[in-house]
Amino acid sequence: MFQHKLEELHQQFSKLQQFSDKEPEQVRELFPVILSGLRRSMEELQILVAELPKNERTHSNALARDDGGSSRDARLGRGLRFRAIAERSPVLVRIMSNETRCRWANRAWLGLTGRSMKHLLGEGWLQDVHPDDRDRCARICHEALDSSRLYWMEYRLQRKDCEYVNVLEIGTPRLTSRGSVGGCLGTAIEITEHKRTETRLGLQYAVARILSEAKTLEESAAPILQILCENLGWDVGELWSIDNKERVPHCAQLWASPSIDVSILREGSRPRVLTHSTGPPWQSSNPVWIADIALDETLAREPEAQRVGLHAMFRVPVLVQGEIRAILRVFCRRVRQKDDAAVEFWTSICVQIGHFLEHQRSAESLRDSEARKAAILEASLDAVITIDQRAQVVEFNSAAETIFGYRRDDALGREFFGLVVPPRMREQALAAFARYRVTGESGLLGKRYDAFAMKSDGSEFPVEVAVAPLGIGDPPLLTIYVCDATLRKHAEQEVRRYQERVRSLMADLLLTEEHERRRLAVDLHDGLSQTIALANIKLSALRLSLDGKQARSLDEIAKLITQADRAARSISVELSPPALHDLGLEPAVQWLVENIQARYGIEIVLEGDGQSQPADEKTRVIFFRSIRELLINAAKHASARRVHVCLRREEDRLSVAVEDDGVGMDPNMADVKGSGLFSIQERLRHVGGSMHIDSAPGKGTKVHLRAPLTNKRPTKSRVEA
Repeated sequence: MFQHKLEELHQQFSKLQQFSDKEPEQVRELFPVILSGLRRSMEELQILVAELPKNERTHSNALARDDGGSSRDARLGRGLRFRAIAERSPVLVRIMSNETRCRWANRAWLGLTGRSMKHLLGEGWLQDVHPDDRDRCARICHEALDSSRLYWMEYRLQRKDCEYVNVLEIGTPRLTSRGSVGGCLGTAIEITEHKRTETRLGLQYAVARILSEAKTLEESAAPILQILCENLGWDVGELWSIDNKERVPHCAQLWASPSIDVSILREGSRPRVLTHSTGPPWQSSNPVWIADIALDETLAREPEAQRVGLHAMFRVPVLVQGEIRAILRVFCRRVRQKDDAAVEFWTSICVQIGHFLEHQRSAESLRDSEARKAAILEASLDAVITIDQRAQVVEFNSAAETIFGYRRDDALGREFFGLVVPPRMREQALAAFARYRVTGESGLLGKRYDAFAMKSDGSEFPVEVAVAPLGIGDPPLLTIYVCDATLRKHAEQEVRRYQERVRSLMADLLLTEEHERRRLAVDLHDGLSQTIALANIKLSALRLSLDGKQARSLDEIAKLITQADRAARSISVELSPPALHDLGLEPAVQWLVENIQARYGIEIVLEGDGQSQPADEKTRVIFFRSIRELLINAAKHASARRVHVCLRREEDRLSVAVEDDGVGMDPNMADVKGSGLFSIQERLRHVGGSMHIDSAPGKGTKVHLRAPLTNKRPTKSRVEA
């Protein structure tokens, strides 16, 4: 029965140890439950260990006197069996008198402390308890004996290697045969790993709290080094920062225990530079543990070893996205062998610091980005206004202040449409904004369009507006970019006025050219042609007076004169076809078609609607010269074999279509091909007309010309004025 209860106690202590190693947080939550189970087991064990159970005390005194010797033997036998079982148990067991003096301890206790039974007896067991815990342990034991109740306590017990370990002891009173308390039975297990885990978890929380309250790593380094070194038994802690440009570690923070004079490490104004050791270089991302730096030729010359007398060193890098940003070094005055659990803990601390640095860098980048955006916003020459879903202004840059005449503080919080939209356009703008709030869509998003805005004095001015959702906020904000278009509008008016003058000059130049052609044609007809005719008359009279041989020579001269007369008449007609001025546009185009066919050998079909085309002189000339230009282009450049020309009257407008089956072209390249098409377009615009090109490479070209029959444009003098 004793063996069973001791094994049960051992299993419960083992479970507690397992939880303390793997789930330290669960130990906090389950500790009352585990402690209650241990208490019940100890109570059951106390009943078995008691020298005489209560129910046996109900026997008669006579039987007790008669069998006194055998009862004492039985009790002695049970006590010996218990001690024999306890000797084989890994649980620490000791029996105390009612004076808290040790009467016996098992082999596990002796093996842990390295003491003999003689040393532990009496008050000797307290000598192995940590001096800071002795009085508390003695007080708890006395109180438990006085109140006859179970007790539990944690204290530090010195091992045989002089190191202190944490133990958890649970004790129960031992009852005598008369029912009085005759001492207590204490059982304990080592919980050092649990305490270490608990301590390290608390340190991690403390480091996280320090980092959350710090603005820079240098600010948090001193308290972090102090709390870690004091709780983990290190005497000196150093934080080395890595310069981003030089990539050289410099000592940024130093902490040392009060018992160590580290003034030599702080001497001089120049920052210390990390020395390369014979071991792994600082650029290595792996932790480095050196049990005794005195054995390292390089580190032995450092002040930590040479002047301060430190021995053990541990170094671990702080990584940010795989890059070493800082180095943590701790030293101890004694030699310390590598502890894998400590390496893992320090590495986790550096991971915390790395996350802090990464967050700090991200926050710094975000601040820089926001500063750049704010600077760009303020430097913008366009007004930038941001509004929320209620159309209230939440951002108003400097350019907006200049353009609209409002101070930023006065504009913020105001309703946007009442602030800058003219009253005549406000209702329409509000309706469009209401539709956007419902549907989240608008045809104006992401586009530039012209509008009018209102200044603080109520005056209107032209603007160019672009609206874009920011994509932040719920619902998202809208940003309106407003550019004062006053100067642009003036410039556009000037350009249009200049273009109109150019068109007018081009049309007038064409008309002047046509007048000059007609004058030259008349001169050729009335002057040169009459002279040639007179020469023919003279030659005919001269032939009558000459013999046959000379007459033949005169005939040859007459033929040459006739040819010259025909050429002069042809030139006269081509310079200014009489049909254009005397008969109208369609007869002139018919003559032009026949002339181009004869000259270039292509097929040209002219189609008319039979309606009269009473166009004024300028319109007739512009259409005639444009058709001539298009027909020559089709023959010379488009390699066309067939051209179709269609003249139609559309109410008070004249329409001409010239279509060929040539090589075609890209309509967007029409201006690049030459000035001919551009000139046609500009001349037609002057008289209120237009030109449209329908073409594609390899599919021929069709050009539509349209213009009013009567030119209603201002005269040259009015345009110039």
